[in-house]
Amino acid sequence: MNETSVFKYGLAPENMRDGKMIVFGVGWINGLAADSALPLCANHLVAAVPHHGGAAPALALVEDIALFRRVLTQVDVAGGDVGGLPAGSVARGTDRSSDDVAGGINYAEHMQLLQPEQAEFLLNGLFLPGLKNEQRITASVIEAIPLDKGDHRPDEISKSALDLAWHIVATEMRFLDAVAAGEFDFTPSPRPESVQNSADLARWYADNFETRVEALTKLSNDQLMKIVDFRGMFQLPAVMYLNFVLHHTVHHRGQLSMCLRPMGAKVPAIYGDSYDSAMARKAAQ
Repeated sequence: MNETSVFKYGLAPENMRDGKMIVFGVGWINGLAADSALPLCANHLVAAVPHHGGAAPALALVEDIALFRRVLTQVDVAGGDVGGLPAGSVARGTDRSSDDVAGGINYAEHMQLLQPEQAEFLLNGLFLPGLKNEQRITASVIEAIPLDKGDHRPDEISKSALDLAWHIVATEMRFLDAVAAGEFDFTPSPRPESVQNSADLARWYADNFETRVEALTKLSNDQLMKIVDFRGMFQLPAVMYLNFVLHHTVHHRGQLSMCLRPMGAKVPAIYGDSYDSAMARKAAQ
C-alpha cells in the first residue's frame, strides 16, 4: 500500500523512521490490539523511540501501516504537540471504509451515529451540568491568584498565571460559540484591557459563561448534531465539542493550580479538599 495514499496529511520527516509510521504509546498500541482485535503482534513494533530526553519510550515504529488506518491520533485542541511531534504533523488515515468512519475521525472501534435523543441527553444530562460544575471550580482557581501576582510564571517560556487563566477562559468561549454557531471562528481573542487581574477575569468569566450556556439550551437537535470541522483535524457533531473543551479546561487548570503555592497563594478545593482548604476548614471549627 502506498504510504502517500494512506494519509490525508503529508507525513513529515520527523514522523517517519525508515519508511515506518510513528505512533505514540507502546502501551496504547497494546491496548489497541486488545480492544480492536487488529492482528498486532510483537514483530509489528520495530523499535521504541526515546522521548523527552531519555524518559520511558513514548513512541513506537509500526511496520504495517495498513493496520492503523482505523486509528485515532489525538492532537491538543490548543495547537500543542502530541508525543513530542510538532502540532499539525501527526498523520491521519484516509484509506477507510464508511464502516470505519464517524464524523470524519477514525476510531479503532466502530462509532455509532449520534441520534437526536442522544444529542439532547448529552447536552442537558451530561455536558452542560459537567461544564457548570467545572466552571465553578475553575473560577475558584482563578480567584485564588493574588491580585498582584498575575504576572507570575514558573519559567521564562511559560505563560503568566493571568495569561494561562485567560487561555482557559477564552478557549471555553470559543468552543461554546462554535457549538451555537455550527462553526469555529478562529479570530484572535486577546485579553481585554478591562481584565487586569484575577478578580477582573473571574467577573468576565462568570458573565460570559452564563450567557453562552443559556444560548446552548435553546439549540435544536439538528444544530447539536451538525458536523463541525476543527482546523481540518476533527469533524465531530457540534455537541461533542463541549466534552472536548471540558478536557482542555481541566488540563490547563491543573497547570494553573500548580502555580498557586509558588506565588504564595492557597490552593482551593478542586475534587474534594486540597491541603489548604482542609486546614482552613479545621481552623474554622
